[in-house]
Amino acid sequence: EAISIALHSTFFPSTSSKIDPAAYDLYLQAREIYLQDLTWADQAKCIELLSGAVSLAPDFADAWGLLAIYRKGETAIAAAKRGLELDPNCSTSMTAMAMTKLPFAQHEEKLALTERAYSIAPDNQLVAGIHNIVLISLGYLKRSFELSIARYERDPLSPMIAGDLAIAYRSIGQSAEAVAMADRAVRDFPDANYVKFIRAVIAIFEGDIASAEAMADASHADGDKLPLKALVMFMRAVEAMEPAMRAMAVGQFLRRNQPTSYIVDLGLAAAMGEVDLAMEHLLTAIREGRPIEFTPDNDGRAAIDAAITSGLFMPNCEVLRRDVRFAEVCVRLGLYDCWKKLGQWPDCVQELAPIYNLPAECEKLASSVERYVAAPAEKEPV
Repeated sequence: EAISIALHSTFFPSTSSKIDPAAYDLYLQAREIYLQDLTWADQAKCIELLSGAVSLAPDFADAWGLLAIYRKGETAIAAAKRGLELDPNCSTSMTAMAMTKLPFAQHEEKLALTERAYSIAPDNQLVAGIHNIVLISLGYLKRSFELSIARYERDPLSPMIAGDLAIAYRSIGQSAEAVAMADRAVRDFPDANYVKFIRAVIAIFEGDIASAEAMADASHADGDKLPLKALVMFMRAVEAMEPAMRAMAVGQFLRRNQPTSYIVDLGLAAAMGEVDLAMEHLLTAIREGRPIEFTPDNDGRAAIDAAITSGLFMPNCEVLRRDVRFAEVCVRLGLYDCWKKLGQWPDCVQELAPIYNLPAECEKLASSVERYVAAPAEKEPV
């Protein structure tokens, strides 16, 4: 039954109009790529395939929407609008429109668009995946976990979806289940670099540097192997340092790509014991309007630009969230305004209750601090 559902969700687009078979074949090829991996090279291939599809079938709404998801800026908006003109219920176009919103603003608009898209096409794994990252970007981790389970039940044959479920387990604190799920994915998809990368990330979350290194060694792609090996070497070196030297090394690590700061790096710095240094670095970047991105090693798999705040609610930032100054981060990045408007608080409110009251601390700052307005530099797949 699971295989039948997976095949149905892959081979049946939302549109009921007749489609040129050649265009449809190109569209299916692009959809299949997403289920396997999503590096910049994969995304560039999708753009090539989908550009061909809409050239052959200019009235193919789903192809326009999917093309919009992989494009950037105005070209993405144009493609998404074309898809919605052809079909007002084009879920991929709605999803693409959500992706064009600002990274640190318009949070409720992003959620509304991806919720609507998912309600229309729950079997479309790309639509579901982007709705999932938007949920994470607002701290709705329990809803994200439920969605991740549903995605895996619909398609247990995708290494991308299996890896995402492993992360979802870890994000709600189920470490053993996360490790087991990631190990199973590595076993079931031996040629998939993505699941090895996910297993290494979970190992880093758990402080299991040896397992992270083993996954880096097992990877077939230098793009996965080299950043992980470098990170493992750095973390091992930091562990052996005296406190003052460690603080200096971690500070240099955070500043190595100035003026840009990276949420993944901040979480790693906190996990290495430099919580105060990481939080001050983040707040300085926000207060001064410096660029903030998800990771310096973005190979295309990182959180979409519109959902960069997802990094704040992933396991690597657990320690940062326990710092009361996290409330200022939430206010300045527009998250508090969104939560208050929606009347839906993030799951970490309960997690943090023994330490501080996140909504109350945000409320104290809401009228006195400015919102962050800078956006990360746009990148095109290469």
